[in-house]
Formats: sequence, C-alpha cells, structure tokens
Amino acid sequence: MPDHDSIEQRLKDFYHGSRAAMTGPVPRWDSTAARVKHGWGRQLIFAGAAAVFIVAVFAGARYLRLNQSPPAGQNQAVTSPTAEASPTPPPTPKPSILSASCKLPLSWGDATGHMSGGFVSFPGASFAPDSSASGLSNPFGGTWISYDTPMRRWVPADRLLVSPDGATWLYGTLHLGNEYHAVDVRTGADTTLSGSDKFFHVFGLDSKYAYAMLDSTGGSHLWRLPLDGSVAYQLKVNGSWQFVNGGAVWGTGSASLPVGAPFSLQRLDLLHNTITTWVQMSGPGTLVGFDANGAPIVQVGGPGGDIIVAPTPGEQRLVAHAFSFAKGPDGIPQLPAVGDAYGIWLPGADGLYFSVNGAATKQSDIQAVPAGPCS
Repeated sequence: MPDHDSIEQRLKDFYHGSRAAMTGPVPRWDSTAARVKHGWGRQLIFAGAAAVFIVAVFAGARYLRLNQSPPAGQNQAVTSPTAEASPTPPPTPKPSILSASCKLPLSWGDATGHMSGGFVSFPGASFAPDSSASGLSNPFGGTWISYDTPMRRWVPADRLLVSPDGATWLYGTLHLGNEYHAVDVRTGADTTLSGSDKFFHVFGLDSKYAYAMLDSTGGSHLWRLPLDGSVAYQLKVNGSWQFVNGGAVWGTGSASLPVGAPFSLQRLDLLHNTITTWVQMSGPGTLVGFDANGAPIVQVGGPGGDIIVAPTPGEQRLVAHAFSFAKGPDGIPQLPAVGDAYGIWLPGADGLYFSVNGAATKQSDIQAVPAGPCS
C-alpha cells in the first residue's frame, strides 16, 4: 500500500505550485476583444478547478490516513467485547464436601513397616490418631491393620481378609503348604483351615468360607475353605479369581496381564454359580475397590488414569478424573478405594479425596489409606 504521507506531500507541492502559477500580473480584459489576452481566462478557470480538486483529494487522503487499520504486526488498540459477545460457559457440577456426621478410619505405615491408625471426623475433617491401632500384629508377624466396623475395633489383617459381618479375620503362615487360620474377633479362638498341606492362595472370605486359588494339573482352580475348619472343596468353575465382595467372586481372566492388554472383569455369582462379564475395555484396567452396593471400581489405563464405577454390566460412571493413588511402604495396597453409604473414598498422593456424583473433592491433606467405611 502507498505511503499516505508521501501522497499528501505531493498533493501539497502540487497545490502550492498551482498557487504560484496564479500569482503573476493580473490579466486585463480587452474591451474590443472577445477573449482574454494570452489565454489567461481559460488558465484561470482550469487553475481554480484544479485547486478545488486538490483540496478535496487532500482532505480525503487525510481521512484515510487517520482511519485506516494498521498493517499486520503493529500494535493496535483492542476494545473489550460487550457482555453479549462473551458467552457464559456451561456450569460444571460442584464437588461435594462431606457434611455428614461420621468417622473414617485410616491406616498408614512407616519405612520400617510399622502400622498406625486413626480417624478423620466429619463434618470438619479433623484428624486424630488412635493408640489402640498401634503395635497390632498377627501370629505370622504380618503388620497390616484394618478397622472392623461391625465390632468397632482394629484387627491385624488387610481389609480383604476380614469377613463382611466383622466376626472373623484371617492370617496365613507357612507349614507344609500355605496354612491359613480364622480368628474369632469376639473370643480370639484360632481355627486352622482345611488344606494346610496345599499351596492355597486365599484372597478373601464371606461369613462362612474363605476362597482360594490352587494350582494343580490342568490349571488353577477355585476352592472353598470353610471357616469352621471342615474339609475344603473345589468349585466347578473355570477362570482366575482374585476378590470376594457382595456374594460374588471377581476375576480378570488371568493372574497377571501384560502391559497394555485389554481388560475384562468377570463376576461369579456364588448363589447361582453363573459368570457374567461385567467390564470390558480395549486397554488396561485395574480393579481398585467396590462401592457400597458391591459394584466394582476400576482405574482405567494404568496409574494416573480415570476412576470409574460399574453399577451394572456394561454401564460405567466417572468417579474421578486422572487420579494418582497414595503409595505406602509396600507400594499401592490392594483395593485402596472404599465405598460406603456416603460415596467413594480415594487415598490420593496428596491427601484424602471423597467422590459423589462423579466429582472428587479433596477432604484432607492426610496421606493414608481408608481402613474401612465412614461410620
């Protein structure tokens, strides 16, 4: 684009030149002639018209110069958009701060493996350690602790090895095989489970049985070990099973999955002996807990992935987005997420979170693992 300042200067020069041409001797009219001498009349008319044209062009050039947009790359004033031009973003659901009155038991370990416990009380999320949780140990020497909610006491066992009614907890030791014991919480009575000469891997229990996998000829099989010490027996089902919850055992189809492998979670109904594929994913997944209704909670895509809950087969709901679980001395514990009547508790790398309606909110800076439901 031409420089308007140079155009304006040329117009000025032309204008002043025209004025100079008009400043000679004033022409005189010859009374006996029909035209001006030397052609001055016609020159005067042309000069006047040119002057008017130059003034008009000069004014137009100045107007253009003052109102043109600056070239790209130059600073220019930006006016703020009006309110109508700024659309309001859609509202997002607000995470909930727990206002109920309950106490959530927590457990944590130090670098030596020593376990401690305490409670976060709501509302207010105030924390207090519980001295009765310190120093607990089972006869095998294991130090993991859980809070037995029905019995209102701490026990030296992982949550997976405490019965839903709170009456029994399990521990294992090594004999000829893996020897497991059921301990009565009320009386302290210790019962050796059947099959102590076999290498069972017990992974959970209900109010009557412990459930275990046993490797044998033809593959690994599911067994029931009665808590009263009577004879164990094999269940006539296939699959690799890993957890017990809500009248069912759950498995992922194999004891371990290669990195990036598709995830499939099956549910074995113990009453009807039927197997249902509950969750299927094209990528990796990890079962991390159960909600209050027994629905599985799954982390999608490995550590740091989204957390979902699956209330029914094929149905998935968000629990937390891009979540990182807290790690203890022995790594991330099994099933760190705990569901109760209020929502789902998640032990995060930077504190304790609570999720309801798909939104997770940090409730406390305490870095510990839920040892039971909030009650």
